[in-house]
Amino acid sequence: NSKKYDVKIVGVILHFFVQMDIFNMLKTESRKLISILDKVFCHGIEIGLDFVEIPFMGKTKLNIKDFELPHFYELLELIASLSEKYLLNVFLENPLGYTDNLLLLEKINSNNFYVTFDTGNAVALGINPGEFINKLKNKIGNVHIKDCDYSGKSVPLGDGEVNFAKIFNKLGKINYTGKYILEAVKEDLYYSNNNIQPKETIMNYRNYLLPYLEK
Repeated sequence: NSKKYDVKIVGVILHFFVQMDIFNMLKTESRKLISILDKVFCHGIEIGLDFVEIPFMGKTKLNIKDFELPHFYELLELIASLSEKYLLNVFLENPLGYTDNLLLLEKINSNNFYVTFDTGNAVALGINPGEFINKLKNKIGNVHIKDCDYSGKSVPLGDGEVNFAKIFNKLGKINYTGKYILEAVKEDLYYSNNNIQPKETIMNYRNYLLPYLEK
């Protein structure tokens, strides 16, 4: 379908990290996990991907205490080895602030690793987006575009607490040239009793974001 609609797939997000406890899987089914990750990276380079994103969220939510655990470094070493083997960048999404992310990147010590900045999660987690962007700078490889309220509930772009003007201004100041991924809520599912089609949602969000992206 990507060829049919002339869409280039530039990366994949491994959402099974969110749905499963990967740390536990590493201890109980390590061979299976290694096989899965190797296939992802191998097939990814075959179809021309630029990156693989690892979300340390949900059931594999990362916290600062994990930095001290052997299984965490075992997982990072596995991902780093695959990144080097297949020459694919790795984007790490996690709930940590800029200080811990800088420490994480320092411990990994690889030019192939970057951090994902999620606009909605920053609001929900109380992360200052300006500080995060200023401190991580060129180590931000990917920005998830999402709006949400302070409880973390996703809402249509412009209806939540995300200050997109400030965020895009900060990204402009660091000359950000990385990826953007639209993770916004589907309007046809969010609003009840409406006839909004998915294509309309995409166009609405496109029109909302263009003024920021064109500055």
